[in-house]
Amino acid sequence: MRIRAMTTDDIEAALAVRAPAFDGLPDDPPAPPPEARPRAADWWQTRTRHLIETGEGACVVAEDDREDDGGAGGVIGFATSLQRDDLWCLATFAVLPDRHGAGIGRALLDAVDPGGRAMLSSSVHPGAMRTYHRRGFRLTPMMRLEGTLDRRGLPAVTGVREGSPADLDLLDAVDRRVRGAARRIDHRLMLDAGHRLLVVDSGTRAGYASIDGDALEVLAATDEDTAADLMRTVLAEGPGSAWVPHVSGANSWAVAVGLDAGLLPRTTGYLATRGMAPPVPYVHHGSLL
Repeated sequence: MRIRAMTTDDIEAALAVRAPAFDGLPDDPPAPPPEARPRAADWWQTRTRHLIETGEGACVVAEDDREDDGGAGGVIGFATSLQRDDLWCLATFAVLPDRHGAGIGRALLDAVDPGGRAMLSSSVHPGAMRTYHRRGFRLTPMMRLEGTLDRRGLPAVTGVREGSPADLDLLDAVDRRVRGAARRIDHRLMLDAGHRLLVVDSGTRAGYASIDGDALEVLAATDEDTAADLMRTVLAEGPGSAWVPHVSGANSWAVAVGLDAGLLPRTTGYLATRGMAPPVPYVHHGSLL
């Protein structure tokens, strides 16, 4: 086994590792409705290519070169990550299930983790949780809000408008305040991919929400009232079957908005942070954090 830099030629092989690595996890929630994320697989490949090509954060694969006795060889694990200002985020980390326990995951993380301030979205896999804990991460329970929307619980909202690339300075300012690091390059990626952007920019109030199809991808704001208005707007303009992922336990405002609108929280994993508190008010992106 060897660890080497990941290239765009490895994306298909990484996708083949990712599927069995994440399928069948304990309490693994069902996938969102297809209409909520019509381009999920393509979008994963697009953002993985983005991480490799920008080079701001290490991306590596574990490769087994053995082909004796009928062995298949090839990619058996991988890790992609991003460095934004002084914040490092682990995007995706997976090892083939039949290769667990051989130290492959530890070797992958050693190759990409620079130490210091960091954030990642952890699955409920026991080995993954123990690994992150040993690397100094604090685990905060993460929820998904889902159910049939009760629009009577969504009061009228003002001050939310459509965003555009002209708002990138605003997004940088909000990200620095909420998560301690800007990531303009990732917002450009989402806009170029056709994600809808909503913004609030009114006096001391500022925030944004990025939406893929009908699914909320990421939300950040300077205060909880602004964050709640953005989330209510996303829900009000979406389908009757609503789905809001990646709500950390530190963001009780989002749970309150969901409950008022008829949605129920379900624990789905953990937001892992090191050297920082869980961002608030914030709904993080699953891989771009």
